[in-house]
Amino acid sequence: LKEKFIFSSSRIIPGKKYEWLIEACSYMKNKIPLYISGQYKESYKNELEKLADKKGVKIKFLGRLSSEDLIKYYSSAAAFAFPTPNFEFGLVPAESLACGTPIVVWGDGGGQNEQVTHGSNGYEAEPKNIEDFGKKLDLLADGKFKLKNKNKIIKSAEQFSYEEIKKDFLKEINKLVKK
Repeated sequence: LKEKFIFSSSRIIPGKKYEWLIEACSYMKNKIPLYISGQYKESYKNELEKLADKKGVKIKFLGRLSSEDLIKYYSSAAAFAFPTPNFEFGLVPAESLACGTPIVVWGDGGGQNEQVTHGSNGYEAEPKNIEDFGKKLDLLADGKFKLKNKNKIIKSAEQFSYEEIKKDFLKEINKLVKK
């Protein structure tokens, strides 16, 4: 994909705080579009489109994507935005990192904070500070950060690979068995 855009993917429901993401994008100086993939109810999608129109944010809903298309969007995005606060973990930020795309998450101590190394593979925004979230997206919007840090970004996702998680899990099991 040639166009610069911010990408987000998940179930598109109110609890995921997509309205916060749209508002954050309205604070960006680099006015690039927001692409969102995932299942949604038409009524909520319409609500988000109205908000985007009101805030001057170009938005595109992609629906549910195949794995192949999802990888294409992750890989092509200037940044991946994860607007859900205090989330347990979230696979989509790790998937984005594995595709070489930096992430922006809330720095609120949620599980997503385990995935970001501030300034190296993305940024943590000040908790619930929507303007700061937009500023962090702005830092990534031109694609230069991604280009400069792509190898570090990909490497940072390796700790969440099946092999690494299995190795850590077995290490913990062995500790318990030895007790």
